[in-house]
Amino acid sequence: MEAVAIQLQLENTSTCNASCGFCVYPQAKRWGGLMSQSLYQKIIDEAATIPLISGLVITGLGEPTLDARLSELVRYASRTLSNRKITIYTNGVYLRQQLFDALAASGVTGIVVSLNAVRQEQHEQKMGLKGKFDQVCQNIDYAIANHRGVRIEVRAVMSEPWWTHHDVDDFFSRWGEARGTGHGLLVHEGNWAGSLSTQRKFMPNEHCPRSTEAIYVLYDGTVSACCFDPTAKMNFGNLTHQSLREVYASEKYVQFRKDHINDMADRYELCSTCTRI
Repeated sequence: MEAVAIQLQLENTSTCNASCGFCVYPQAKRWGGLMSQSLYQKIIDEAATIPLISGLVITGLGEPTLDARLSELVRYASRTLSNRKITIYTNGVYLRQQLFDALAASGVTGIVVSLNAVRQEQHEQKMGLKGKFDQVCQNIDYAIANHRGVRIEVRAVMSEPWWTHHDVDDFFSRWGEARGTGHGLLVHEGNWAGSLSTQRKFMPNEHCPRSTEAIYVLYDGTVSACCFDPTAKMNFGNLTHQSLREVYASEKYVQFRKDHINDMADRYELCSTCTRI
């Protein structure tokens, strides 16, 4: 197979403060998990020796900023991975001035805030966060104004029935477009490999970039198919007792990627029912 850049995605915590209607977090019931410091450092240390790994993304079903060690985790990765991108996905509730400044000083290069709304009531309906919309917007405004080189992106999942054409206009009026000089990006709602319903059409056999361009590691070290497989219905190994190289080169994982590249993703039930990205 042709070598491609790989994004290392780590779930530092499986606990979240939100209950988004477009996410499987409430039904997955995985809260309470926290990646150990030793496992995190083991993974980062090996990743530093693999040129194909282009960067680190701290993400998962949980909310990364609930982890009090977050800036420390970023600092370790920044020192070890040498000039590779380090991105955090967050709902932004706890991304206040002190935390943002600490993350920026620790070496984070990008922060993606999942705002998903243009007004308070919409924020509450979509994410289950009561009275947090204005606070999140203030946190984003501070980060943009004091970015210190950190790329700030504001995302919204266009999920029905909460999103209208007027909302699209309001969103880009507020945040600009990330593909230009602004910060806003709209993304389509996914069905989490068939776990949620959606009207989006997709090709069951079609190659999904998630399969070949990322390696997704749960807080306990389990390597699953991708971030749309947060309960590891497909399990390729565990990094508590295996290396990244060992798992990535395993027969099962290699065949999985080959099948995707050859548009044979429907060989896997999980992928055949998934909207992809």
